[in-house]
Amino acid sequence: MLRELHISNYILIDDLDLDFTKGLTVITGESGAGKSIIINAIRFCLGAKASKDVIRDKEKKAKFEIVFETDDIFVITREIFPTSRSIYRLNGDIINSNKIQEITENLIDLYSQRDHNDLLNPKKQVEYIDNYLGNEIIEVLSKIKEISDKRKKIIEELYELKNEELDIEKIKNSYEEISKLNINVVNDQNLDAEYNKLININEIEMQINSTKDMLVNSSDLLNKCSLNIENIKEYDDYFIDINNRIESLYYEVKDVYEELSYYDIEETDSIYLAEIEQRTSELDYLKKKYQKNIKELYNYNLELEEKIEKHFNKGENIKKLEKEIKDIESIYDGYSKKLAELRLKSFNSFKKDLISILNDISIKNAKFKLNINFDDNHNYRYSGAYNLEILISINNMDYKPLKDTASGGELSRIMLALKTIFSKNNKNSTIIFDEIDVGISGKSAFEVGKKIKNISREHQVIAITHLPQLVCFADSHLLVDKESTTVSVTYLKEDKHINRLAFMMSSNISKKSIETAKELILKANKE
Repeated sequence: MLRELHISNYILIDDLDLDFTKGLTVITGESGAGKSIIINAIRFCLGAKASKDVIRDKEKKAKFEIVFETDDIFVITREIFPTSRSIYRLNGDIINSNKIQEITENLIDLYSQRDHNDLLNPKKQVEYIDNYLGNEIIEVLSKIKEISDKRKKIIEELYELKNEELDIEKIKNSYEEISKLNINVVNDQNLDAEYNKLININEIEMQINSTKDMLVNSSDLLNKCSLNIENIKEYDDYFIDINNRIESLYYEVKDVYEELSYYDIEETDSIYLAEIEQRTSELDYLKKKYQKNIKELYNYNLELEEKIEKHFNKGENIKKLEKEIKDIESIYDGYSKKLAELRLKSFNSFKKDLISILNDISIKNAKFKLNINFDDNHNYRYSGAYNLEILISINNMDYKPLKDTASGGELSRIMLALKTIFSKNNKNSTIIFDEIDVGISGKSAFEVGKKIKNISREHQVIAITHLPQLVCFADSHLLVDKESTTVSVTYLKEDKHINRLAFMMSSNISKKSIETAKELILKANKE
């Protein structure tokens, strides 16, 4: 949940620290008082675009910080400088905006009036439908993406095959030239070392014999040293360790001598040496010509072989790839159809709840259906081959798209109904409504307040509102006020909360309006 919000040097705010609690927090204030400034500050912390124009004192930076608590504590800070440069920090460490958005994606769900347009967009409607059914649809979407990517890859391979311009004679010559050597990677990589040893075998033998002579002398000297120390060690224990070390050296020298004696000095076979010299020369020539080492030459030859095979089987390979494309397109069509069926299943599942909730908030006789059409221009997209759009009928009128039928107030209530349905599966622990109640009044207003209150039982809800019928359900109440060029925020408790509610209901505070406010709060508490 959102615990704290700190704002400094932002438009109408010098410094502001806010604490938030569980349940439903309402933020009220007159129009233009600066309520949305607070929500925008949260948006900035979540990665929303911002320019230097948001800075109050143009000589200093603006700073926004939210403290969020889940299993861990997240402190997200954004500093905006007069140069328009921004810096994000997570728990004090600098981080980029993409990472911030990734981390906060499942922390806060922020909805405002501007999001009405999402509801009118068929693509966004499909997202709501997909989210409702969840994993079942996600699995099919993942399969469709996999199939679409595979099709794209085969088409690219087919295009390259049809349009390749190979100098096949040059490729064949290179292949034959490398193949003649019948490269063995392990053996040929060791060839240089073997050749170097053989041409220097006499030098090796001479140096070994010389070393053995010196080791014999060293052994004799160490033996004499040991005898000398042996004669004096009884006078001081210090010499016991010295003698032991001399004896260790003596035996180490003997071991080295014996190992050198075992070294196999073979007579150089001139024919074998010539063969190695010849092969080394041939390999060096190819390594220089193709600018590759032994292993790279081996792999390059395999590539040449594959190109030759493809060239001489080009017609057959083209037919094979074209068949693969047809087969995979058929599979795509099958999964697209399955996806459309699942989406219809999802839509029909939440449609009943949607109609029931809308009936509660005074959209009577609403009916919905899902319009599904095959898109000839789908181009094997990740979302499937079918276009979907939610249609609505109110009061037995013809079914039409939401954009052609619903008013602003109706859109607000439909969106609230969707939020109520999806909040059951919503991973976000905090939901923010920025004047979602625009256009709502009368009997439906109290039901709207009740629905938002119900959401707050499972999630922290913060709502900017003008609706008294929502404010009466509040667990916490913040009043935003603007004096001249400065915004202030006051926590309203008990009497002040009641007085503010009374003022919102009747534009004045009187004994009667206070009693009416108390009655509304009492009614809300019974729900």
